[in-house]
Amino acid sequence: KPEWNFILSEATMKKANFLNELIKHLDLKNAKVENRRAEELKNKYDFVTARAVAKLDELIKYSLPILKKGGSLLAYKAKDIDEEIKLAESLINKNHMKIETYSKVVNDVERKLVVIGGQV
Repeated sequence: KPEWNFILSEATMKKANFLNELIKHLDLKNAKVENRRAEELKNKYDFVTARAVAKLDELIKYSLPILKKGGSLLAYKAKDIDEEIKLAESLINKNHMKIETYSKVVNDVERKLVVIGGQV
């Protein structure tokens, strides 16, 4: 998606340096790394993606301040997320968001993509 701009937020310097090298190696002109925690970002974004960061309710709390109105959180999760969804339901409802879950088996392990968005 060359017409999109990507901001990768990584608090760990070593990982941020790796991402910068990868961006340079792949010659990605529309991606940059912010060496900071996501909750320190000041702009508003259409999408926030996360993998292995926190439980769903915490991810929503981190994402809300940096999502544009109508933006979405895309969380890559392991198969057993029912309890996380239950804990996050009141926060999702309070912010007038909807949740969709997609499943796929990757390397013989079921993974889920949880999409939370549509805030008004």
